[in-house]
Amino acid sequence: MAKRDPDGQISVEQRDNILLMGIDRPEKRNGLTPRMVSQLRDAYTRLDEEDDLHVGILFGHGEHFTAGLDPPQGGGAREEKGGSGRGGPRKGGPARPPGRRGPATHPPAPRRHTHPPRGR
Repeated sequence: MAKRDPDGQISVEQRDNILLMGIDRPEKRNGLTPRMVSQLRDAYTRLDEEDDLHVGILFGHGEHFTAGLDPPQGGGAREEKGGSGRGGPRKGGPARPPGRRGPATHPPAPRRHTHPPRGR
């Protein structure tokens, strides 16, 4: 078995006409790093370009399929000016008027007549 990278990796194994692609970072719930995304892209390119491969199976090693993208440490998250995190100003302004709670409301959809008016 190949040595496992401590920051995770994508395992790739060909069995007959099947390419098995495994997300291998179970200690971080298989969170994808930029390096792993690049490896996954390479595996899908291989699947697309090799004529003897007919099926690709993507799976997660361990108990979880994937937690999604795991941003790099030290500056991976973007902060917007004036943003205080949760509930602060967002790009494009607030989603609803200040002081209002609950879901945003939409005007009712226009009514459409399904039958012609009577008397014609």
